[in-house]
Amino acid sequence: MLPPEKAGAVEEYDAVVLGSAVYMGRWLKSARELAKKHLSFPNRAVVSAIRALEGDFRNWAQIKDWATNIADALLS
Repeated sequence: MLPPEKAGAVEEYDAVVLGSAVYMGRWLKSARELAKKHLSFPNRAVVSAIRALEGDFRNWAQIKDWATNIADALLS
């Protein structure tokens, strides 16, 4: 699990799951920039269309478990 600005070239990875906190209906700038560089137009449209309630509702333990489950599935 890395912040987008530290991920480097996504081509170096077998899989990438990009997520972001949402502020005022927008992903964080670092996640938007990474998405803009590497996502197709339809996928970028989905990213920009996402709207959410304002606030920081992240549960870091759940996020880590979710990311670990994805990594485990990719390794199997």
